[in-house]
Amino acid sequence: MDFAILGFDEQMKAWARAAISLGHRVTTVYDARGISAADVKSTCPTATVVDRWEAVLGERVADAVFVARATPEEAGSRTDQLRTLLQAEMPLMVAHPVVDSMLDYFELDLFRQESGVPLVPGVPERAHPAIDRLAELIAEDARSQIGDVEQLVWERFLVDRSQRAVLGALVRDADVLRRLAGEVFKLGAMAATGQSADARWSTLAVQMTSESGILARWSVAPAIEQAGARLTLLGTDGKAVLGMPSQNDWKLELQLASETITQQYLDWNGPTEAIEQLVAAIEGDPPAATWLDACRDMELADAVGRSLDRGRTVDLHHEEHSEQSTFKGIMAAGGCLVLLAALAIMVVATTVGNLNFPGAQIWPFALAAGLVVFLLLQTLKFVFPPERR
Repeated sequence: MDFAILGFDEQMKAWARAAISLGHRVTTVYDARGISAADVKSTCPTATVVDRWEAVLGERVADAVFVARATPEEAGSRTDQLRTLLQAEMPLMVAHPVVDSMLDYFELDLFRQESGVPLVPGVPERAHPAIDRLAELIAEDARSQIGDVEQLVWERFLVDRSQRAVLGALVRDADVLRRLAGEVFKLGAMAATGQSADARWSTLAVQMTSESGILARWSVAPAIEQAGARLTLLGTDGKAVLGMPSQNDWKLELQLASETITQQYLDWNGPTEAIEQLVAAIEGDPPAATWLDACRDMELADAVGRSLDRGRTVDLHHEEHSEQSTFKGIMAAGGCLVLLAALAIMVVATTVGNLNFPGAQIWPFALAAGLVVFLLLQTLKFVFPPERR
């Protein structure tokens, strides 16, 4: 397959190398962010650097597009680019999070549903063999080697602990955490006191209640030796500790009462897995992480921000967002507005009628006509296709 790249950073370089190693081609790089053509050529020898990203629409030079994470200044334009690419029915694999707005994610999901093309979040860790093994331990309940899992503890070690970096790590980790513990319905976030709004993210700790009954905790800490993460499952008969350094050489230890069982995962490659998931999605197979999963990750991260601001526990409702549900919401709000407006019109019109203004007596007919028009608007719900089960 031929791929194009929109935005060029270290993650896009890794995806490009993985695609080339699998026998695919990178034909074009758009919006290289000031990187010289020579630097791009060193990673993608067959790629052409183009300034105008819109060219990918007319020329159709690729079968799919890799999209890099937007900087804060690019967030608005990146959402517009993704919307346009989805309308053009271009398959996409995007960095996760590609933008930092939950609302933008759900808006893009509406365009994805309309176009029907693959929109794959780049979180290959969800399908890592070690995560599969941890999921098996949780599913086995008391029959597993570590017994019934009661707690999940995720420690993320970062060199850069700015709000943007912590938010990105939280969103990606939340995708794997949700696979293991299930959907999160309640969370509380804490941070060190006496810090600014941005600095408090450097000491963020989140405690979550999941549908499986497992208590999950996520926290960020400084990277003393190297960046990475450690995931621990605490069971009634032991614990499973998964070391996740940045270099993909993960190691899983099952610490039991009488022995420690160790398994290493040296051959797994995240970028290669991401490319294979995209190709499979284009061919019709569902990816390991769907775009709705990505939306739920962003919803969780948004709830963390609200919990920090309010200083209390926040509930997550996991509502379904679609054109039909949006229409119902607008009509419900419109109905309340119509009722209030009708009451105000009755009071004003009655007062004006008592003053014998010309034409004041027609207000009941005008009000009735307005209500009839609003009721007729309800029939627009039949325009939407029936929900697929």
